[in-house]
Amino acid sequence: LLALMLLSDARTASRTGPDGLLVALPDQDRSLWDQAKILEGRRLAADAFATGTVTPIAVQAAMAAVHAAAAEASSTDWDHILGLYDTLVDLQPGPAARLGRSAAVGMAMGSAAGLAELATLESDERLGHSHRLLSVRAGLLEQAGAFDEASDAYLEAGLRTSNVSE
Repeated sequence: LLALMLLSDARTASRTGPDGLLVALPDQDRSLWDQAKILEGRRLAADAFATGTVTPIAVQAAMAAVHAAAAEASSTDWDHILGLYDTLVDLQPGPAARLGRSAAVGMAMGSAAGLAELATLESDERLGHSHRLLSVRAGLLEQAGAFDEASDAYLEAGLRTSNVSE
């Protein structure tokens, strides 16, 4: 848990822009990330896996460590993250883990594969009206070059959020 907290907190300075709006992970200024917290978080995440008992929190910390290891968004090891999502879904097969896995599939295997994975979640009542599902769909559509559809999905996602920054 401490590893996850450190790795998350390390990005605090880059999470919001001057306007107070959220900055997506790929768009964050990584030079603002706290490298000391990242180093300690990565060490603790590795230690958590070394114990032999893998927990959902340890998997989430490992994912955060993989993101933190990338010097730029384009060098993120999405195959590794997808493998970690596979483990997380095995340990905790809820809709949030499956939604994250859909995004990782899209990044590792292409937008069409991600959209196909996402389609399996649309009937899940826990996600059916979620802005998060629409946001993931919008990102995958944008990645696929379907800009009009992506724009519509982003707009609908924005209308379904519960706060201004999201």
